[in-house]
Amino acid sequence: MARNELIIWGIGLTELEAQAIRRAADGRARLVTWNSETLPDSEALDCDEPFLVLATWGAWGRASRAVPVLEGVTRAVILSETATAEDVQSATASGADAVLRLPIEQERVRAVVERAISVRRLYEDIFRMTQEIVLERELLSRKNEQLKFINRFLARAAESMDTVELLGIAQDELSKLLDITALHACIWGPSSEEVFEAELYLAENLSASAQQGWSSLLLDSAASLNGICLKDYRIVSLPTTGRTINPPSKGKTIILPLKAAGEIFGCIGIAGPKNYSLGRDQVELMNSAVSHLGLALRNAVLFSEARNEADYDGLTMIHNRRSFERRLKEELMRHQRYGHTMSLLLLDIDHFKAINDTYGHLAGDAVLAAVARTIRSAVRTCDYPARYGGEEFVIILPQTSAMQANILGERLRREIANLGFTEEGASFHVTASIGIADINPESHITSPQLVRRADRALYAAKNRGRNRVMVAAADEQCPSAAAMH
Repeated sequence: MARNELIIWGIGLTELEAQAIRRAADGRARLVTWNSETLPDSEALDCDEPFLVLATWGAWGRASRAVPVLEGVTRAVILSETATAEDVQSATASGADAVLRLPIEQERVRAVVERAISVRRLYEDIFRMTQEIVLERELLSRKNEQLKFINRFLARAAESMDTVELLGIAQDELSKLLDITALHACIWGPSSEEVFEAELYLAENLSASAQQGWSSLLLDSAASLNGICLKDYRIVSLPTTGRTINPPSKGKTIILPLKAAGEIFGCIGIAGPKNYSLGRDQVELMNSAVSHLGLALRNAVLFSEARNEADYDGLTMIHNRRSFERRLKEELMRHQRYGHTMSLLLLDIDHFKAINDTYGHLAGDAVLAAVARTIRSAVRTCDYPARYGGEEFVIILPQTSAMQANILGERLRREIANLGFTEEGASFHVTASIGIADINPESHITSPQLVRRADRALYAAKNRGRNRVMVAAADEQCPSAAAMH
């Protein structure tokens, strides 16, 4: 490190020799003298950092051990006026960078000082350049690691179009940047009667107080970011990390907006076990990662909306027939793989054509929408309701026996019968007929065969007076009465 003051060490000098050197230095450096008995130690060397060491030949042996060869330090020996050429050669061979003879000549000393100063300045320049190179290498290394992090994040985010998977990837990757116990999110969209305003993505192992705390924080953050209150939302479970997740607290929580095309459409909440104190690099990396996450999540939301438009019935907001047929094949494959029970429920609104003819198609649409709402509220999350066509609805019931399906069918039948409708001052009610078919763990029935069995049970219910539930008998040809109304 460069010093403001240049220091020369003189070892074993007489007072006259010291004065001659001071005059020769001409104020450019300060002389510090040591006698040949009291030599400087390493602490003094670190403190003074001399650029030139002058020692008499008598003190040279000990001085050269006290001040070994060091970068940026010139070592000179002072020989007697009777010294021979062999003495000069011996001094040079012993490690002296310069040799002076007594009596001391100021011009010669001045030349040695000038040379030593040049060596020191050159060493300082090289040292500074080396430090700059090391710093640049560190900066390049950090930038390289940052690029690797972002590239890995982008590559993993491109692997999925599923929101839950993307949030899991984000938590996994951001955990390499800072300590994270959980990552939660809120994504909102336009409001309507049939569609929730927001989805809260929360870890499934949250306690009641933690869930309440995180829900409130995310909803408040959403209100702050988009300027409106979210009146309705649904909670989507994220896989647990196995770590205890406490309610959000100041200092241990980070809220970041999710943006795409300049629009804020959500936010994420990051929870840590202790207060966060982030460096600039961490902040830049995290903001960059969340920016890319926002684009990936926006694409996932748009993909989900497009898929829903393709898979959902626009009027009833439940799955359409095409998505039902695809799901039924998947469930049958799962049934055959694991040997689970399974049932299929087929529901038809009684005398639906008469409703359209009497009250109009708008009234018919209202009936279909109300029946769909009733079905949605009655089924489990693992069940799969769909509009099969016209006034017919179907429900796939995984791991459900005929007896359990019959209980659900009776409940739906009663709730539909209790629905009331009004059209232009006229009030009316509707009923439904329901057919159920189940398959046992050993069955290898195909999807068309299963639908056909449920359909036959449905028509048996209609033939016996409607507004009833019928379960197909084990013998495909003979449905048996499950309930009589």
